[in-house]
Amino acid sequence: MQSGQFAQALQVCEQALLNDPDDAKLLTLAADLHARFGNAAMTRTLVARAETAFSKSVPYRQLECLGNAMFRIGRVAEAEALYQRALNVAGKHLSGARFNLAAVRRAQGLLEEAETLYDQVLRAVPQDYEAQRNRSELRRQTEARNHVPELRRLLARNPPVDGAIRLGFALGKELEDLGRYDEAFAAYRQANQRKRQHIRYRVETDIEILRALADSTPPFSDDALDDASTQAAPIFVVGLPRTGTTLVERILASHPEVTSIGESLAFPQAMRRAASACRLPAQDSPAARIAAYSELPADALADAYYGERQRLHEAPRDCAIRTLDKLPLNYLHVALIRRAMPAATIVLLERDPMDTAVALYRTLFRDPYPFTYDLDDIGRYLRAYYALMVRWHSRLPGLYRVSYEALVQNPRSEIDALLTACRLSRHPACYSPDRLNSPSTTASAAQIREPMHDRSVGQWRRYAVQLAPVQAVLQEGGPAFDVRVNKQQSG
Repeated sequence: MQSGQFAQALQVCEQALLNDPDDAKLLTLAADLHARFGNAAMTRTLVARAETAFSKSVPYRQLECLGNAMFRIGRVAEAEALYQRALNVAGKHLSGARFNLAAVRRAQGLLEEAETLYDQVLRAVPQDYEAQRNRSELRRQTEARNHVPELRRLLARNPPVDGAIRLGFALGKELEDLGRYDEAFAAYRQANQRKRQHIRYRVETDIEILRALADSTPPFSDDALDDASTQAAPIFVVGLPRTGTTLVERILASHPEVTSIGESLAFPQAMRRAASACRLPAQDSPAARIAAYSELPADALADAYYGERQRLHEAPRDCAIRTLDKLPLNYLHVALIRRAMPAATIVLLERDPMDTAVALYRTLFRDPYPFTYDLDDIGRYLRAYYALMVRWHSRLPGLYRVSYEALVQNPRSEIDALLTACRLSRHPACYSPDRLNSPSTTASAAQIREPMHDRSVGQWRRYAVQLAPVQAVLQEGGPAFDVRVNKQQSG
């Protein structure tokens, strides 16, 4: 279902619950739907009500659904408990139960246990293509231990399109680990082409949005920063995916005065809520919508954000510690965030454009980044994105830029500067983010368990010939955005 269909389903489900508030299956469905919208507090309430409503033991499918709901909102420990109960009554669903537990182990950083569970799943169901892809990402493959022959055999059997896409990304990753770069890129290219052929997308629409954002951003006064109250001001970590946002999140979340609410939908939903409260008229074009949002009263937008954060994450406006909001896609909303909450710290991740391009191209995302499956789309999107960043740095004081390359090559000095920018004291835990116990369900869930390293710097050069189209598109727009951070930070 698309998001609109989920919204309609939730409306129907909640209407039915008014007539039968103790219907266990309806409560389970409502929990699943609320989780899809990131509504953590309501999901937890509904899961508890559903468990109470089942008069006897909870059936496997309901336990799995409730576990999935908790997993989606990042409540990994609660999801694990539900999945363990599901495993005990799995019967013919044993492989599915093991798959779910493997996802938990991956999020917890227990990667060897996750691989053992995926091995068990795939011995029983080799055609579980998502398990194949997930297993390949758990560790660096070696000549002695890899799954390349198995992945090639499965691809040769003409699997369904979704299966072929997952197998292709898995094969590309394993071949890359083995240093067989031309073969790896060929696998990535085929998987991306298949994915691109089955999505409806025009990069021109996104470019129009990025340009409209740049055009609609007025200069922001330094005085607003000076006058803003910094007490418990939120921290936003933003940037393109695969540029180090999760690494920075975990550095900051290691600090005892910071709690992360993860990849929260609080700000995008606050925009919609404020627009509705202010009776913002509907607009047809992206440029008109962006212009209308830019007219929202700052106080109304801030109140809507804090209200959504409370509703979704039970994080009150006056909470004693800083909240960290790490939704990469909030890079589209930096100007609105700065205007609504002048005291907020906005950390913008930057990475070499070519390393960013190849990292995007070899990642199978869930939804929000359709430009990543075609090299020309990637190049054109990045060019417009960097132009927007240049505009914002010239008009929005106080954005703190973090270079991924500088961070992994000089971690201590860069982390010191990051903590200072976030108005946080130095704390030893921040220098070892790989030791943070909190789970991660992002695409970086396996990599973040390693100590910081710079192995990913300059990786694009392995594919310099194949990436020439991206480089050419970036150069068409003049010099690419300077990703080397000027130590004299903006503002």
